[in-house]
Amino acid sequence: MSNEKPNKGTILLVDDNLSNLQVLIDYLNKSGYKTLVARSGDRAIRQLKFVRPDLILLDIIMPGIDGYETCRQLKEDKNTKDIPVIFITALVETYDKVRGFKVGAVDFITKPFQHEEVLARVTTHLTIQRQKKQLSELNAMKDKFFSIIAHDLRNAFGGILSISRIMAESLNIYEKEELELFSQSIYETAQKTFNLLENLLNWARIQRGTMEFRPNIIDLHKPVSENISLFKENASQKKINLSHSIEPKTYICADPNMTDAIFRNLISNAIKFTYEGGEVRITAENDGENVKISVSDTGEGISEKDIQKLFRIDESYKRPGTAGEEGTGLGLMLCKEFVEKNNGEIRVESELGKGTTFSFSLPKRERDHTREGIPDIPAGTSVLSSESAPEDSFLSGETKSGIRILIVEDEPLNRQMLFLILRNLGFQADTASNGREAIRSLESKPYDIVLMDIEMPKMNGVEATRIIRDTRSDVLNHHIPVIAMSAHTAEEDQKHFIEAGMNGYISKPIESQTILEIVKKYANNSGVQK
Repeated sequence: MSNEKPNKGTILLVDDNLSNLQVLIDYLNKSGYKTLVARSGDRAIRQLKFVRPDLILLDIIMPGIDGYETCRQLKEDKNTKDIPVIFITALVETYDKVRGFKVGAVDFITKPFQHEEVLARVTTHLTIQRQKKQLSELNAMKDKFFSIIAHDLRNAFGGILSISRIMAESLNIYEKEELELFSQSIYETAQKTFNLLENLLNWARIQRGTMEFRPNIIDLHKPVSENISLFKENASQKKINLSHSIEPKTYICADPNMTDAIFRNLISNAIKFTYEGGEVRITAENDGENVKISVSDTGEGISEKDIQKLFRIDESYKRPGTAGEEGTGLGLMLCKEFVEKNNGEIRVESELGKGTTFSFSLPKRERDHTREGIPDIPAGTSVLSSESAPEDSFLSGETKSGIRILIVEDEPLNRQMLFLILRNLGFQADTASNGREAIRSLESKPYDIVLMDIEMPKMNGVEATRIIRDTRSDVLNHHIPVIAMSAHTAEEDQKHFIEAGMNGYISKPIESQTILEIVKKYANNSGVQK
């Protein structure tokens, strides 16, 4: 086992007579710092063109330019102005110290000095420097958020509001084909806006350290195939050949939601920057203990200078796609965060005019290996995504017409949307706008399933479910399946719903196939009345 201390930072010592400082150099090295040496101010300035220390210890009285002039020049250079400078000098007059602070020094250490004092001051100023960097990153993150909200979300909602207003005010003057086109535009814009919002929320969670990390065994073939199906229409509109060559049973150990988000963002990005008639292809290969996945396109490519900006929040890199598509750059930063969270790394190779390949590695795991340390969904819990319900869900028309479902949702548009979905699927449905209304309905009429929103006025979904399960209440069926509907996707939220007595969970937005799967599950397994 190595006894080498971790590098706490790099310190440049600038002094014409370093024989007196050799003991200090040895002390700093033993304390975990890397030290560099310059014998004059001129040499220090030249040296700083090639290295970037974290802190500079600078003597004042030296041949050539003195410490004051050296510090002044460093603070005028944009590449070195933020490096903290501490003067080490025998000058003790107040005038000398004031002059030093005016040219940009952060502290003074008077010769002869104590090594412990030097170490304490070095540690303090390096801590301040790290905190300033973190604050700068937080401000850049805040600016990025406001930029996205101010521009991209406003643009998206502006388009949706304009088209929907035209449809609402002049519905009778448009042909069916025009209305279908309007409706499709609203749907596509809403879907893109929802994906953007998902990226924003996921990025915020991971920055705050509040996003759950739940690695599990994943067959890569499944999320890749699903995402290709998701973007098939987008690719078709630009006549792009979207394909993959990943064989079934290519297993990795990673968080499924994060993995899906990585593919979603990289495929979307590749289509955006590929010319009409081009190709986007996804491949995978064994890379030691990892699987290396590549998303390659034949698009316009990225310059070496711009590649350096791709994954940085403090650098602005935003350009339209080959068909004028807009983006935020947030998706790529999110990919980097998710890949690294799963103990992988992401790389970019690109050639202008020929295309780009984003490659990332994820840990490999064989199917027959032990699952120790990999959490499963708690037994008896149904957690369905509106994007991933199996395709074999089916209920006969007679069975559907005999099932009555209560929709509990405070948002009128969502309530109406769910009612129409259930009606079109052939189910009977009633609605309630809050938990209190739901309880009154359940006291007067038999239902087979309750789709329960969580955040509602007067009485929320969790409170209503507890009353349903309470045998002292007047609800007709205390064992009726209650399915939570919520945009809260955190694991702790889902556990809270189940502990309150709910049988399952559906994430918003909700689609027809998800409802079919829920009904099929409880019609077959939970004694739904028919």
